Amino acid sequence: MGVGEGQLTPFPFNCDDQSTTTWKQRADLCAELMTSLMARSKEGFSLADVGCGDEKLRAVIKASGIRCKYHGYDLFPQGREVRQLNVEKEYLPQAYDLGVMLGVIEYLECLEQTLRKLAERVAYLIVSHVIRQNDRYTSEQLNKLKWRNHLSEAEIETVLDRNGFVTVSRSIAPDRRTMLFACRSRMLGAGSPGMAG
Repeated sequence: MGVGEGQLTPFPFNCDDQSTTTWKQRADLCAELMTSLMARSKEGFSLADVGCGDEKLRAVIKASGIRCKYHGYDLFPQGREVRQLNVEKEYLPQAYDLGVMLGVIEYLECLEQTLRKLAERVAYLIVSHVIRQNDRYTSEQLNKLKWRNHLSEAEIETVLDRNGFVTVSRSIAPDRRTMLFACRSRMLGAGSPGMAG
C-alpha cells in the first residue's frame, strides 16, 4: 500500500492475496448472479461495489458486456476513481439498483448495523462470505486473518433477513468455501431497475 523506511506496508484485509485465482472466480460468479438478478433491466442499472479493492469486479463486468453505471467504494481506495467510504460508519451517498460486497463482511465489527444501512440504499445486494463448515478454520487462523465474522450459511441468511434483506438465490464458488448470496431489500422498493446515479 505504501512505503516507509524502505519497507512495503502490507495491504489491509488480506488484500495481498487479491491476485489469486479464487478472487477472480468470486468476481466471475458475482457477475453471473448480477446478470440473473438484474435481467429485467434493459437500459442498465446503477451499481455500488463496496470494498471494491483493485476493482476486479469492474474488469469482469466490462469483459462480460454487462451494462451498468459502476461506482467503486473502499476504505483504502486503490484506484483514482474509487471513492473512500467507511461502510460501517457512513451511508452510501446515494441510492443504487444493486450493491455488491465481496470479501467484506468477514471484517465488519458492526455487521447488522451495516446491513441495515445498506438495505436503505440498495434495492438488491450481492454479498460473499466464507461460510463456516466442519470447523475448517481454527481460532488461531481466524485471528491471523483478522476475521470478526465467520458464519454458517443459515446464520448469514438469518442476519440478512433480520436486517432488511430477503435472499433470492445463492451460489457456491469453485473453492467450495465462499458462498454468494443475492438478496432483495425489503426497505428500499425494488422496482424496475434503471441507470440511476
